Parts: sequence; structure tokens; C-alpha cells
Amino acid sequence: MDLLRIYAYEVAPQRLSQTATPPRGGVFTADESFTASLDQLLAGSKLQSQSAVDFRVSDSHSPDGPSHEVRNLILDVSFGQAAKAKAAAFKLALRLGRSMDDRSPFTLLMLTAYQKAATRRLVLWAFPRDEPFHFSVSGDQARLKILKDAFSRSSFFRKAALFEGVHSKNTFWTGRVIDKHAQKAFGSAADYWVTKFLDCRFSLTEEAGTRLLAKCLRSAYDSVSDQAARDQISNAIVAAHASRRTQWSLKSFANEYLDGEAKQMVLAKAPQETHGTVFPFRKESFEHEVNFRVFRLEDNVLVSAPFSAVGQSVRIEEGRQRTLRCEGTIVEEKVRARHV
Repeated sequence: MDLLRIYAYEVAPQRLSQTATPPRGGVFTADESFTASLDQLLAGSKLQSQSAVDFRVSDSHSPDGPSHEVRNLILDVSFGQAAKAKAAAFKLALRLGRSMDDRSPFTLLMLTAYQKAATRRLVLWAFPRDEPFHFSVSGDQARLKILKDAFSRSSFFRKAALFEGVHSKNTFWTGRVIDKHAQKAFGSAADYWVTKFLDCRFSLTEEAGTRLLAKCLRSAYDSVSDQAARDQISNAIVAAHASRRTQWSLKSFANEYLDGEAKQMVLAKAPQETHGTVFPFRKESFEHEVNFRVFRLEDNVLVSAPFSAVGQSVRIEEGRQRTLRCEGTIVEEKVRARHV
């Protein structure tokens, strides 16, 4: 794609500030070297294959179809005439500042728009301010200087978003993002880029949705202390293994197989906004995440059994103390230094 336009703004955190500090910047004209470095950055980041996000849209749509403030601004930057595009870029910079609190450093927001025939692509980069050393040598003397107005391209805290398509009411609703905070801790307070600025939510793809369901069940099982609730979760896992359903949402799964504390605990392990998102269920991925039930006995013996074996060759007897009985033909045995 060919580079169409670039806007760059220094953005100060504004969400908790009592004094307004408007973004500084505007149109930026890049030379060939800078354009090449942007191409390398985009390719190296693999942004087009990063986590997918969708704009949040309310259920009450107008006769003209759904609308979203950030999407409209992105369309203006991508397709609008120069004055309209510049105004939209400035509004996005304002919005970013109002989304950031004092935990976030001053940020360089760079909006790069590309074109190829009728298709446009907008890439938004957010680079945190850094204070690197500039090193030089004069004779046998080393010189160091702290660069005050520098922003880091390689920082863990950098963020990015990509939206692409033709100018249509059905395009630019889904994008790709880099946001290590949000990906490391779903729904964390530091997740201002996706949640507050873009007003998006992570898409639950087949793989991501299945793994999230497995993670919630596994985490809830380990967290809950009531045995009846644990048994519910265990039975739900067995049901998922046997199910022929091709799609679920966290909410529909919990409504079908769980209630009470077990249901509350499982749903509490994921952000509420993901509960109703439907995703294709990938049984192979689910089995990879939750396939074994592990028991520790009082003499430190560990028994690891597939969920399908519990109730068959592995039996649990209830009473004053829960007792496990296992019977079967030995087909292999090994010596190890520790449990595996």
C-alpha cells in the first residue's frame, strides 16, 4: 500500500488532570527513510495477525445502521479531505489523552493512513516517552546526553491498532491491536488503549474463545472450596468433552451446566463484556487445556486421570472422607525424580 498521510501528536494524560493540556502536533511529512522505517516496524510487529477487536455497538441501532464515534473518526482520517482528516486526527489525540491517567507517560500518537485503489488502511501507533542516552566519543572522551523529547518504538508499553477496508457501512468494524497490558491481564485497569480509547472489546475467535472457556473452568475449579460446586464444574467439563455443540458463549455454557456458586465463580473469571460473545467451539483446543483431573492423596500420591476415566476405572467414594479407588491393567511404568 502507498502512504497517504501521517499525523503525529504528543499526548499528555488527561483523565485525572485538573489542567487541560491539548495535544501538540499535526501533519507530518515523511521522507523515504522514515517511510521505510515505518514499513519495517509494521512488518516486524506482525500487527495484521495480532489480537482482533470489535467496536462496541449498542443494541439500539438507528435506521441508517449502527454508528460508532471512534470508527467515524478513523473513516474521516482514512477517506476524508485534508481539513476533515486533520480535524479527526486531532479529535482522536484528544480522546487518547482523556483515556489516559497518571500511570501512563506522555505518549507520541502517530496515525498513518495508506491507500491502494479503493482500500484504505489506518495504523495508529502509541509510543511512550523515554529518556535514552545519546552516546558519542571525542578522542578518548565519552560523552552522554539525555534526550528529553524521545519516544520508544520498541518499548513493552507501545500500543498499536490497525483498521482496513473500503468505504462501506460494513467495514472498519473490526481491527487488530497490540496491547501487552490488556493481553497479559484481561480487563486490567491499565487497559486504556482498547477499552477507553478505541471503545473496543476483544473478539473471541474459535481458538481464543475455547481457551477462555477452558481457563475459566480450570481456574474456578481450583479456586472454589465447596465440593458440590467443584463437582458441578467437573461435570460441566465432562459435558463439554462429550458435547456436539459447535458454538458457545460463556453465558450460555454456564446457564446450561452450572448454577449457584459454581456458575458465579466461572463467570467471574472473565470480563463481563465477554460473557455473551458467541464463539465456535474447538474441542481439540479444549481437551488440550482441560483433559486431566489430578488428585493428591494423604500420603502424597498423585493420581492423574482423564475426565472420561473418572467414574469408570477411577472411582470416588463419598463419606466422612472422600476416597479414591483406581483399578486397571498396567501397560507402562517409569521412575522419575518428581511428579510429572
